[in-house]
Amino acid sequence: SRDRKLWPTRGVYAQAWYLHFPSGVGRNDGYSRGSAEARLFLPLGRGRVLGLAALLEEAHGATPFTLLPKLGSTRYLRGIREGRYRDQVAWAAQAELRVPLAERVAGALFGSFGDVGPDLEALRADNLKVSAGAGLRFRLTDQGANLRLDVAGSEAGPEVYLLLLEAF
Repeated sequence: SRDRKLWPTRGVYAQAWYLHFPSGVGRNDGYSRGSAEARLFLPLGRGRVLGLAALLEEAHGATPFTLLPKLGSTRYLRGIREGRYRDQVAWAAQAELRVPLAERVAGALFGSFGDVGPDLEALRADNLKVSAGAGLRFRLTDQGANLRLDVAGSEAGPEVYLLLLEAF
């Protein structure tokens, strides 16, 4: 129910998928992967928007290392290098406050946390990975395509991102 795909100011977005790769197809012993993601956008007045997002991914079987659920990326847990944490289960939640600064410029403050583990029961609150940061957005199109510059940090140190389109 988002009002816009590229720069939503209100509404909800949710998606889920599940893939099964049976043994005998390719060179693997068979594995499965699933993902569920939800996003909520709340207008706060004067062009300000609070975006909230959550993600859960799980793998079963002999999942290749490169396809394991992971934390750290340009989308979830900005400030942690992509794939730094991988395991059979990954989850993350994040919030981002978007504030207009000028006609085509906006600022963003964001924070996120999550964890990985061998199964859902192994995930614990005392082992959370946390990151936070701030960014600038320069609107390239009237539909909301932005060039974004984010600076984020975590216990691993700072990361800088220059990308097209939003994290979520």
